[in-house]
Amino acid sequence: METVLTESEKISRCFLTRRKNSPGSACPRPNRTGNKSFLKRLTRQGERASCSRWRWGCHSAAEFGPFFEPRNILPVLTLLLILRLIHIIAAATLVGSVIFNYFLLRPTLKLIPPAHAVVIAQRVGSLFTYTGWTALVLLFLSGLLRVYNPGRLWLLVSFDLYAHAPGRALALMLLFWLLTVASSTYMTFALRPKLMKKLAVSSNPTLADVEKRRQDQMASSARLDRFQLINLITSTLALVAGASIAMGGLF
Repeated sequence: METVLTESEKISRCFLTRRKNSPGSACPRPNRTGNKSFLKRLTRQGERASCSRWRWGCHSAAEFGPFFEPRNILPVLTLLLILRLIHIIAAATLVGSVIFNYFLLRPTLKLIPPAHAVVIAQRVGSLFTYTGWTALVLLFLSGLLRVYNPGRLWLLVSFDLYAHAPGRALALMLLFWLLTVASSTYMTFALRPKLMKKLAVSSNPTLADVEKRRQDQMASSARLDRFQLINLITSTLALVAGASIAMGGLF
């Protein structure tokens, strides 16, 4: 017995199978062309039928907001590409400056006279302070905008994200970024001002004053070296965790 299909069912079946069976054919238009809900239902059915070829599933433009409408997709992709380049350059600048400061500049300062080393350390330290904080701020803003523009900011507070390897890598990247910010904050606003104050030469210092100032400088310099090492470790781990997101995560 042949099944009798309604007009809606015939059009729906034609809409879902026309590309597979007869790509050149066209489906008849429904009589209810003014019924927008009917046409939307057909569109959703077609989108669900083509979802199987995507690895991460398929969603309609309405689920992601107006940014993913066809007329807006090219500007959004361009903006995301620019933000990605800014993110990569900022991460490379931060890690590169920390590596240069710890492995190249710090040993070199020990090989030159102390009077010259103090001047170089002050000038280069100020430059690295501005460079490091600029990179940290750019990392935060570019990363936040890359999640906010597609309308996926809510994923950061969703436990489902961290059930997968890329989500766990993202969590590690955010954790190490926060640790880097914390250590940089302490060095910039607490440790470095104290060191600069101890490097200042008072008028008519006694021998005891000079010796005490030298010991204070050595102690502060050693503490600064430890925090620089912490910055090196945390920023490098954040870079590795962030790069692993594109490769499927670390674990």
